Amino acid sequence: MTMSSFDVREKIAKRLKDLPTLPHVARRVIEIAYDPKSSAANMSEVISRDQSLTAKVLRVVNSAYYGFPRKIESVKQAVVILGFKAVSDLVVSVSVFDAFKKKTGLDFDMLGFWKHSIGVAVTAKTLAKYSGFMPVEDVFVPGLLHDIGKVVMVSFLPEEYKVVIDRVRSTGRWIRDVEEELLGIDHASIGRFVADKWNFPPKIVSTIFYHHRPLLAKDYRDIVGIIHAADVLVRVRKIGWGGDATIPTLNKDVWAMLKLSPNVLDDIYASMEESVKKAEEFFRLAQGG
Repeated sequence: MTMSSFDVREKIAKRLKDLPTLPHVARRVIEIAYDPKSSAANMSEVISRDQSLTAKVLRVVNSAYYGFPRKIESVKQAVVILGFKAVSDLVVSVSVFDAFKKKTGLDFDMLGFWKHSIGVAVTAKTLAKYSGFMPVEDVFVPGLLHDIGKVVMVSFLPEEYKVVIDRVRSTGRWIRDVEEELLGIDHASIGRFVADKWNFPPKIVSTIFYHHRPLLAKDYRDIVGIIHAADVLVRVRKIGWGGDATIPTLNKDVWAMLKLSPNVLDDIYASMEESVKKAEEFFRLAQGG
């Protein structure tokens, strides 16, 4: 069964009314986080309007994951203690996990998928730190959402995507190649389609679309390159599950652009392992586990 890119887009467009929309508060938090004119007060005010989200944020920040000796009583206090970007990352994580809780019946390792996504997010921060990219926190959400197109297709095109998964398992091929062969479109394109519908900032949209083709990105190439590299390194270390067992080639020009020496790779891996171990607890809490 081979579908055209137009067929897939049409099918998703028809089902868009069922596509989970991020809560208004989460969309505003993303806007605030990427707006240099915004303040921590803006962030606190927006989050505090949503009682359910506020409760989840406070539950996570008061967990052993953060280990604060005193109980944090309010979102405002959480923003002051954790920082502006850390709280926004938490809100986006919780909101995205909630948006895709629906069971599909498809044999797709969703837990492994989100572990991969979280792994890329925290590894991106490690790479940003080593490459001198600032602010480091700007790469977390693009890393978390880089493969969002896969979970959209799992959720809203389960029959079509089952054929993709089955072909990947039987051939051992890279999932992106099989997507393009059978569906006429890949998860990066579907991810951009959805990110546009969710009104994500351009740097997130660009990262989702170009993370496998970083040198084609005209804007935000530094962030796109970091996510590209993080995705490859997470696959090398077999953290989570990206839909297949293939390790894409790390673009050498991207590695050079990040100004990273091969000598620091062991240090990066060590930092990755520590960050991912902590992130698994964050993931469990953010999911509501």
